Amino acid sequence: MKCRFIKKRLSAYLDGELPEEEGKRISDHLKFCPRCAAEVQELQGVWDLLGTWERVEPTPFLWEKVRKRVAEKPSPVPFWEGLIDRYVVPAAVTAVLIVGLVIGIHFGNRLYSTAFESRVLESPEVEFVNVLGLGTLDDIPEGSLGETLLALTQTNQQ
Repeated sequence: MKCRFIKKRLSAYLDGELPEEEGKRISDHLKFCPRCAAEVQELQGVWDLLGTWERVEPTPFLWEKVRKRVAEKPSPVPFWEGLIDRYVVPAAVTAVLIVGLVIGIHFGNRLYSTAFESRVLESPEVEFVNVLGLGTLDDIPEGSLGETLLALTQTNQQ
């Protein structure tokens, strides 16, 4: 038997809940496996410690409170409400995102192709500046970050 299987069954073994044949196999395993034997010793120590504690009897009022709470248990959520929360809302959000993405791509392509068709191709440097939208930086003050960026993009093209 493997230790992993034995460790899962140790509590039942100590309680005497296992069939005799299985209990015998676990006993034989414990004789040759020091790790499982140590685990049994620890578990037995816990059970022995719990046995020394004084037993406390609950008051009758406690049982009455428990019965009352069980009777007040809320009714389960209808199936369709759980279905809406788990599947319908995420599916609707996904559908809206996909439709928005498709519409955005469609209009973006139409705008780009219209702008591209109506424009006469210019030199590669000017085309690069226009594609990046750096043409908007033409009216920038000297020494600003925009001027530096424009200068860097123009020097990379040369």
